[in-house]
Amino acid sequence: MPQFLATLAALLALAVALPARQPTPADANLESRKLQDDLTAQRAAAIARDRRLADERELQLFDQLDQRDKRLRALSRDLTRTQLDRDTARTELSAVVSERSRLVEEIARRDRAYAAEIAEFRRQITGLTETQNPELRAALQRYADGDRVGAFPIIEDIIRAENKAAEAATAVRNAARLRQVASLALDMKDRGEKNTSEVLALWQEAQKVDPDFYAGWVQLARLQAEAGHLAEARRCAGQALAMAQDEREKSVALTELGDALEAAGDLKASRERFEQSLEIAQRLAHANPNSTQAQRDVSVSLERLGDALVAAGDLKAAHERFEQSLEIDQRQALANPASTEAQRDVTVSLNRLGAVLEEAGDLKGARERFEQGLEVRQRLAIANPASAAAQRDVSVSLNKLGDVLKQAGDLKAARERFEQSLEIRKRFALANPASAAAQRDVSVSLYKLGDVLVEAGDLKAARERFEQSLEIDQRLALANPASAKAQRDVSVSLVRLGEALVAAGDLKAAHERFTQSLEIAQRLARANPASAEAQRDVSVSLQRLGDVLMVAGDLKAAGERFEQSLEIAQRLARANPASAEAQRDVSVSLEKLGDVLLATGDLTAARERFEQSLEICQRLAMASPASAGAQRDLIVSYAKLGRVTGGVQWWSKALEIAERLNTEGRLAPRDVRMIEDLRTKVAAGNKNAAIGQK
Repeated sequence: MPQFLATLAALLALAVALPARQPTPADANLESRKLQDDLTAQRAAAIARDRRLADERELQLFDQLDQRDKRLRALSRDLTRTQLDRDTARTELSAVVSERSRLVEEIARRDRAYAAEIAEFRRQITGLTETQNPELRAALQRYADGDRVGAFPIIEDIIRAENKAAEAATAVRNAARLRQVASLALDMKDRGEKNTSEVLALWQEAQKVDPDFYAGWVQLARLQAEAGHLAEARRCAGQALAMAQDEREKSVALTELGDALEAAGDLKASRERFEQSLEIAQRLAHANPNSTQAQRDVSVSLERLGDALVAAGDLKAAHERFEQSLEIDQRQALANPASTEAQRDVTVSLNRLGAVLEEAGDLKGARERFEQGLEVRQRLAIANPASAAAQRDVSVSLNKLGDVLKQAGDLKAARERFEQSLEIRKRFALANPASAAAQRDVSVSLYKLGDVLVEAGDLKAARERFEQSLEIDQRLALANPASAKAQRDVSVSLVRLGEALVAAGDLKAAHERFTQSLEIAQRLARANPASAEAQRDVSVSLQRLGDVLMVAGDLKAAGERFEQSLEIAQRLARANPASAEAQRDVSVSLEKLGDVLLATGDLTAARERFEQSLEICQRLAMASPASAGAQRDLIVSYAKLGRVTGGVQWWSKALEIAERLNTEGRLAPRDVRMIEDLRTKVAAGNKNAAIGQK
């Protein structure tokens, strides 16, 4: 019940002592609210009794209040009593109503359907009690005083109000039951027994019945994103934000909104939402320093903000956020050594730190973080051998360690990690053949193993792994056609298989795979025009087709594909100026166009494209000096200009960066050989320049 009941009682007590005056509109409003409180409290008490929602103590209190209520109402109407006695009785009656309302509030906090029914009842009778018709007001008061037969003219209206209230309560209960079914469907989807569209329909049905349910909007946002409906995902996240009942719910909703905006490519708006979410989480943690959940919320918000900073290319700021997150997680794990969740949170932060260090070219530091995370996860898996999640976490850490080992050039060790991960995932998939997530994990491990086999030169074995991965992805996509993620997995697998076929010299088969991948990417992009990822996938597939056409000697067709790819990349970069990836994509497309123009002999046009690409690379390298990838892109751009102009200054600049990265330990082992090649070109250029001077 509203807080104003206590205030109402105090106001009524004061009214007894005040001199008589003419009634005002404020008086009428006060009397209306008093009548609303009285009728609502009586109705709520009756429901609590009839449905046995009140406990023994509450029932006794209701009975005592009823006895006092009856006595005071009679006294207030007794004209043989003095005015002071009658006024005092009314004041005490207001206190009885307030006490009854307090009891009702206790029960309402325990039963959401009951609270909804009472709220709706009050809403309905408000229209009756605020009437300007004195007869209706008097009849309502008679009804409140117990003379229901005498108040018969308004009984029908009261009954209608009760019916509408019951309908609201029924809707809440029906929605709750639908959500129970929808939760089971969600579990079946994860096991590969239902698809995304089926589960989404159930959650939509439940939310339509009870649109005020906050958690339902959160779940819908996630399902819509999985289905590739990014505009709907954003709308649902916005609804969750609007329905949030407290600061923590608001923080979670802001994170969901940030995810939806990030998927759509709006990195600036996404980062703003993550920062808002973090601000709330930090405020709550400051107010509740002993709350484990509050501290964990800060850590999670720092991680999400760090991810957004990585996407924007700000590796230094991202590293700081991940370090802060790790510090919180380690403190929580130390305080709660028996908590599996607390220990696991440490590994999540370690993996994120490892990833940003890997991006920055600090392979040694990245490896250390991944190994620390793996050690913790292996310990948790040993302690929980029946936990599928714990075993999967080990496989994820093995893959991350394999990635950094591959980049460091230790292909044998990388292959061992990928094979260990694959073994774990195959075992789990065999035990859970209906689990779509388990099957997808096997597919991921297979293509990672294929990648390292390509680098090792074992193209036949690599192709076998890519084909096995593709077969799994196609089966999952067929079982879940509404999942944009499942369809995209097929497109990505086709690209990987195509690249392996190019390396093996089978250009015709590679062209077929790239074409199939492009068709899927274009279909997803048409269905999800708001998805930056879907549009980018089209651009990447066009690049791959251009690559294979160029190798096949069809320079005209290759140039057309690169032009189409560039057009998409430029559009995405304009829409997402904060995205380092989007800007880099433009640079790569310009370089590929430059390569085609160089091959056709158009040196002037080729140089223009390379210079445009270099300008972007320089801007990105300046914005993210910690990124080894950005520095490497500069090397490539300088080398491209060196090829088209023959100018030794370009080779020298490329060599300077390569040697600096190598000295800092940030040059990937597979790139070390470029140093000698660049030195040779610089020496040749200097020699030619010297001959020219003579």
